[in-house]
This record gives sequence, C-alpha cells and structure tokens, in this order.
Amino acid sequence: MQKAEPREFANAMESMLAVPLEESARKARSAEYFEAWKKAAERDVHLVFGLLAIHGKTIPGEMKEDVTDMVVRITWRVPCGYMTAEEKMAACRVNSDAMDEYAWALAEKEAPEEWKRMLAAAE
Repeated sequence: MQKAEPREFANAMESMLAVPLEESARKARSAEYFEAWKKAAERDVHLVFGLLAIHGKTIPGEMKEDVTDMVVRITWRVPCGYMTAEEKMAACRVNSDAMDEYAWALAEKEAPEEWKRMLAAAE
C-alpha cells in the first residue's frame, strides 16, 4: 500500500505546477543574475568615484540617486555573459529595488576607503 504524501507537499506541488515553466525559469534566472550582479558591483563600485565628483569620506545625500544609478549603469552588463541584453534588462527590472539599495549601501561603505586612496595618491 502506497503511503499518502503530506498535505503540505501536495499543496506545494499544486502551486509549483500551476506556475508556468517560463515564469519559473525567469524568476530563477533573475535571482541568479542578482547574485552575480552583486559580485560585479562589489568589484567595480570604486569606478563611481572617478566618474562623479565626490569629495570627502561621505557621499552627500543629494547624490544618492546619481550614485545608485551610476553603480547600476556600470555593472548591469557584466554578470551572466550567457544571458542576452534583453534578459539582463528584464532581470534588472525584477530586481531594481534590491539593486538600488545594494548599490547605495556599497557606495556608502566604499566612500571612506576611496577617500583614503585619493589622499594617499595625492601625497
């Protein structure tokens, strides 16, 4: 006699099967893209300080949108080389709020280190 599956499993399977495969794959690729993008952003966030006029250990609040936008602009193409530009743009749209938050946090964290490097280079 076959043992019945737990109710939670049956509900999970029903909901999983109800989601179209294409949508499921898109969500998985968006999550994969976001994780890869975070690594690229961590590696390249310092570039923002050469592109925008940021002077000091902190980034002025009024520059938040510009800095966030710049981090995303210089890094969105880098991760997931196997994805098309359209797929990357779609992943960016899905993850836009999280990417903006992460980009700003990275820039704020990097600002004091970048300022130290700039002062050391000037000596």
